[in-house]
Amino acid sequence: MVEIINHTIFNGISGSRPTERPKYYVLHNDAGSKNAKAYIEWLQSRYDNGQAELGFAHYYITRDAIVRVEDTYNGSWSAANYDANMNSLSYEVCQQLSASDAEFIENENMVLRQMAEDMTYYGDTPNYSNIKFHNEFSSTSCPARSLELHGGSNDSLRNYVIAKIKHYQSLGSTVQEMLGGDDVQEGWKKNATGWWHVNSDGSYPANSWQKIDDVWYYFDSNGYMKANSWHKHTDGYWYYLLPSGAMATGWALIANKWYYFKETGAMATGWVKYKDHWYYLDAKDGDMKSKQFIKSADGSGWYYLKSDGTMADKPEFTVEPDGLITTK
Repeated sequence: MVEIINHTIFNGISGSRPTERPKYYVLHNDAGSKNAKAYIEWLQSRYDNGQAELGFAHYYITRDAIVRVEDTYNGSWSAANYDANMNSLSYEVCQQLSASDAEFIENENMVLRQMAEDMTYYGDTPNYSNIKFHNEFSSTSCPARSLELHGGSNDSLRNYVIAKIKHYQSLGSTVQEMLGGDDVQEGWKKNATGWWHVNSDGSYPANSWQKIDDVWYYFDSNGYMKANSWHKHTDGYWYYLLPSGAMATGWALIANKWYYFKETGAMATGWVKYKDHWYYLDAKDGDMKSKQFIKSADGSGWYYLKSDGTMADKPEFTVEPDGLITTK
């Protein structure tokens, strides 16, 4: 569950909101890596040092904590715009610079739950007039990461935010009620960047392998499934993720070259026996060799590989066990 912390720091320094109901609900992305609770000490120091004018929002939120640092009936200094500062509630999605995409979306979802709670409290529903972004009031890229994850434009992001808030409002009037009614939708998810997987507990694999429906997949540091690409794992072996994202095993044709992957998915090198035939895979790059001689490990002779990559065993050669061709 999420920890809810009401820790007023700024005490109405920017003035009270002139109307009971907010005119805007403004989404921000922070410009740092701190979690929500770490902002308490950081913002308290800003206030104590007389630097409140450098900026503050009402809320700082991550997936595990909702921190309110200013009373919601007061303004903020968050948008470098008088109208927005005095007539809005402002919400910072934290960890823009440190969270994986999957983690950032979880942080963002918690922000949208808090927005849904506040809108319900004030009798509002989300629409194009009251859902706003920092970049609509001043020259800034904020909320840059939310924009990147949800279509790249204010309109696409706004459509997403409105739909999510409406969904959360349908689940309850408080964040806790929404969390209780928001069953985890396990399975594959996709956005403009790629595919990721939601586990039954709501977690996302990232920077790791995960077996899903008996198939192994690899997820990058942002939680996205790798596909049609090589991956060198920490065990020192190379793996290949097929266009479907599945880990390659057995033979795979990649960029017009054949490779063989063990049952573990690790790329094989050197000699491989497959269905009673021997093949040679480049010792460094792993691609199958054909129509050439391969020198034996002890240097005493040569092996010949046919056009299909299988090792030759021709009677016109003096062939030693395992196809070794000697020079005698």
